[in-house]
Amino acid sequence: MKYIIILFSIILIVFQQQSAYGIKIPISNEFAKSGNGNVIVDDHKSIINVGVGNGINQNDLYKIPPHHQDDIKDSTKKGNFQFNHNQNNINNNNNNKNQQSPQPLTNSRKLKFSNDGKFKIAQFTDIHFGEGEDKSWGVKQDINSTQVMNTILDSEQDVDLILFTGDLITGNNIIDNASIYWIEVISVAKYRGIPWAITFGNHDDLASGQGGSRVDLLSFDIDLGSFSKFGPRNVSGVSNYYLEIFDQNGIDPLSLLWIFDSGDGSCNTKKNKISNQKSFEKCNTYITKNQVDWYKDTLAQYNNENKNSIKWSGSFFHIPLQEYMTVWNNQTCYGWNNDSIACQPENHGLFDQFKLDPTLKLVSVGHNHGNDFCGNLDGIDLCFGRHTGYGGYGTWERGARIFELNYDPNQSTVDYKTWLRFETGEKVENQIKHDPNINNQQSICTN
Repeated sequence: MKYIIILFSIILIVFQQQSAYGIKIPISNEFAKSGNGNVIVDDHKSIINVGVGNGINQNDLYKIPPHHQDDIKDSTKKGNFQFNHNQNNINNNNNNKNQQSPQPLTNSRKLKFSNDGKFKIAQFTDIHFGEGEDKSWGVKQDINSTQVMNTILDSEQDVDLILFTGDLITGNNIIDNASIYWIEVISVAKYRGIPWAITFGNHDDLASGQGGSRVDLLSFDIDLGSFSKFGPRNVSGVSNYYLEIFDQNGIDPLSLLWIFDSGDGSCNTKKNKISNQKSFEKCNTYITKNQVDWYKDTLAQYNNENKNSIKWSGSFFHIPLQEYMTVWNNQTCYGWNNDSIACQPENHGLFDQFKLDPTLKLVSVGHNHGNDFCGNLDGIDLCFGRHTGYGGYGTWERGARIFELNYDPNQSTVDYKTWLRFETGEKVENQIKHDPNINNQQSICTN
C-alpha cells in the first residue's frame, strides 16, 4: 500500500525543535522488510527505523527514539506493531473481550489529582487519520494532525489524561492495517507518557482489512497500555465504561468520567456463508436505552460501594445529544455553532438520567467539526470539543478543548474550568457569546 505512514515517522517529522530523532538515515542491506513492506527494522544495531510505503529508499527513513525501540521490534504480523509493556501491559485475551477490565488498578496505574489538587484533561476529537492513505495529500494531512496535537501538548505540558472522543481514524477509507493508523494517533500520548483513553466515533471502524472492527481496535488500544475498557457484553456498543480519578494518594475516588459508545460502526461482525467474507452489522447511531440503564444501575452500585465519595463527574462520547439543540436554542452559549448539530436521531433519556446525579456537571462531545460551543442546561454544561485533525470535512482552525479539575480538600469539592487551545498555541478562555435567537434555531438533527 503506497504512502502508508508508520507511527513514529509522523511524530518525528513534527518534532522540529532541533531533535536528532528527525534525522533521516540511509538504508543498508542489513535491514529486513516486514510482512507488508512498510516497516524496516535493524536488529543488529542500536537504532530502529521505519519507512513509508513500498519501494522504501534512503529518503523515507526516520530514526526512532531509543526508549521506543522495544515497542516496535516485533513488526512482522502484517505490519501491526506488537508493543511490549512489561508489567504495565493490560492482558486482554479473548475471555475478557467485551467486559470491564478485571485487572485491579495498581497505584501507578491510577489517575490521580496532583499535590496541588489539579487534574487536566485534553480532549482530542475527529482526527481522521488514514483518510487518503494512497494519496500524497493523505500523508501530509496526517502529519499536520500530529503536529496539531504536539503543539497543544507542548503548550499544555501538565496534561494528566488525553481523551480521544471518536473518529481517531477514517476506517472506511483504509484498505488494510487500521492498527497502524491507530498507533500513529495515540503515539502523541504514548511518546510523552501521558495516560489516554478512547471512545469510538462513527468513522473509526469498517476498514476492509483484518483487525478493523470496534472489538479489534479496542483490544489493540488496551494492549498498547491505554486506560480504555470494554463495556458489558449485553450493552449496545463497545466502549462503555467509567474512569475514576483519585485523590493525590490514590486512595479515595473523587471524580468519575463516564465514557459512552454513541454508535454507528461495526459493533458485530459475521462471515457471509457463501463468500466467506466479513460483513459488518451497523450499530445504532445513538445511545440506546440499555446503555442508559447500564449507567443508572452502575452508578447506583458504585455510590453504594464507595459511600457517595464522588464530588464531580463528567461524560464524554462522540455524537451529541438532542439536548444540544435545546441549549443552543434557549440558553446563552459561548463559542461557535458553524455546523448544524448532527445529534443522535433517537433520545432514550440519558440527559434526564444525568440530571438525577448531582455530581454530573459536564458532557463533552465531538462529531461536528465546526462547533465548539458550551452552554448550560439544567445545571449541566453541554460542550463540544474542538476539531483536532486535518482529516474530515471543514477548514476551521484545529485545536482541542482542555478541562482542568480543581479539588479543594477544605471544602471537599471539585469544580472545573475549560478553555480551547489552538494549533497555533493560542489559548482562548473567553469564547464569543451567543444569546438565544428565534432566527437561529434548530429542531431536527442533521445527518
